[in-house]
Amino acid sequence: MKRVGYGLLVFLGCYLLVTGCVQPLDLPETGVKRSLVVDGLLTQDDVVVRLYETPESVLQPLMPLTNAAVTVFSTAGEVVQLELQPDGSYRAEPNSWIGEFGETYWLRVAIAEGRVYESEKQILTNAGWLDRGSVEFKPFYSLNTPNQHPHVIEVQVTSRKTTSQQLLRWRWSGTYQVLTYPEKIPVVVNMLGMIVLQPPPCATSSVCTCCTCWVTETNPTVLLSTSTTSAAEAEVKTVAYLPVDAHRFSERYRMEIEQLSLDANSYRFWQQVDAQTQATTNLFQPAVLRLQGNIRNMNNPDEVVLGVFSVAGVTRTVLDIDRDQVPRPFWKREELLEDCRSAFRNSKNIKPLFW
Repeated sequence: MKRVGYGLLVFLGCYLLVTGCVQPLDLPETGVKRSLVVDGLLTQDDVVVRLYETPESVLQPLMPLTNAAVTVFSTAGEVVQLELQPDGSYRAEPNSWIGEFGETYWLRVAIAEGRVYESEKQILTNAGWLDRGSVEFKPFYSLNTPNQHPHVIEVQVTSRKTTSQQLLRWRWSGTYQVLTYPEKIPVVVNMLGMIVLQPPPCATSSVCTCCTCWVTETNPTVLLSTSTTSAAEAEVKTVAYLPVDAHRFSERYRMEIEQLSLDANSYRFWQQVDAQTQATTNLFQPAVLRLQGNIRNMNNPDEVVLGVFSVAGVTRTVLDIDRDQVPRPFWKREELLEDCRSAFRNSKNIKPLFW
């Protein structure tokens, strides 16, 4: 079986890492039939599944699969049909899902041509305890790292496991506010008297709608617990090194950190993902891993199905980093004469409810 090019691997890894559950994967070329990619997570208060098919060409994006029947089952006899949402994901009806710790769940996906896929059965376990964490400014931490700011904010959390749950994973999302000045874009007229540059309409109305945005970023690497740590021990985990610049810390930085429980198979899967992620930093790496998770075709167990469906308890904490925690010289930001939505990746001009 052939493997697709490195470019598609990088694209898939970046895309799914941003969207939530799945991390970089190596996709096989499968001829006429495309490979199914599953990105799913069930917690005590939510269940979300995203389905894709691999493209026939490395130049094409992943293709969302929107014509599947997606169902969650439990050993207690519960059957939950997930509904397709406008964003392409499959979810339970709002306020209809409550998972029970100690219960066993699994996923079934039925798609065209009578293909039926099921995940391994997994027990929903408590993710333990998580404190609000601590932050520390570290100057010149990454001075020798190219394309990065040399000063960082280190974010750590302290975690305690339950007696029955020894394996954990962390993930986080951070939000910060940015301000740009598209209204200051000068009017430029060419030799023919035609305007070739001017402020956008969103900046010339009575209220600028593209001057203030909120940027969202997520952890770029896999964060796993130390498997040898016992339930009685507190594990201090560094979850982020945030580059220090005036845009990121001009107001405040809000970080939501999640601690998720893992079973042994899921832990091994994320270890492989972590190894693959580290390998992709080396241009002379060996062939990267082709990661098959815990989904199987019920009629053809040899079919390669990429991705994972995780059943995980989750514990959350929120950390607000004020600009007072960053040295004053970094407070002054440069004036960007640009629509804030195009000046920063993953930015929106809609104020979050928590801001």
